Amino acid sequence: MISFYAVQDRIGSMRPDKLEREWNLAFQIASRRLAVDTLALQETVDFTISADASSADVYDAETDEKECLHIFKASYQNSNGVWIPLVLINQENLFFASEKIVEDSGTMEAYSCRMGKFTPNCPPEVETTVRAIVAYKPLGDFIEVGFPHNFEDAIVEGAIAHLLRLPGVEKNLQESEMAERKYQSMASGLRGITLIGNDGYRRGSARPERYW
Repeated sequence: MISFYAVQDRIGSMRPDKLEREWNLAFQIASRRLAVDTLALQETVDFTISADASSADVYDAETDEKECLHIFKASYQNSNGVWIPLVLINQENLFFASEKIVEDSGTMEAYSCRMGKFTPNCPPEVETTVRAIVAYKPLGDFIEVGFPHNFEDAIVEGAIAHLLRLPGVEKNLQESEMAERKYQSMASGLRGITLIGNDGYRRGSARPERYW
């Protein structure tokens, strides 16, 4: 968990002409951006898809203050209380396969995540509970975010890049661009660590040597 108060001095020192509230908003903007770029904010969620529904929201944006970015894995609970795994299918294949006037209801076997919604291969015949591992973006107002501590520097650089673009006596587009490059490099590496357990491509890396 990373708290705004743990990094506010690093962020605010770059824009002393701005209010603490503006520093916090920059922290929130950078955190949301990092969540989208890395898919690193993940949790297990239970939600319900109605009978004959072709899609379902993972979160209630007003009460949960979260937006689903991707569904990594999902299972549904059958009438016997057993969790049945669902296969994640290609989104484009699902789009064309589901272009019907009337969808036939049946047993869910696969799903996709389109625009943050859970979309099964066919609507369930009865109201069904789904359990999923999802990546999400925080919404609303917050002062802490559930990233590991090694994400702190990326949030700081993202917040600084945003703050230094804002109008005011301390506006500095050159330093904003430098912070943006640092953010992008860090986010790329953190995305690789999150998704495949290894560093991603780092911008600005040296050209590989050639051997003839």
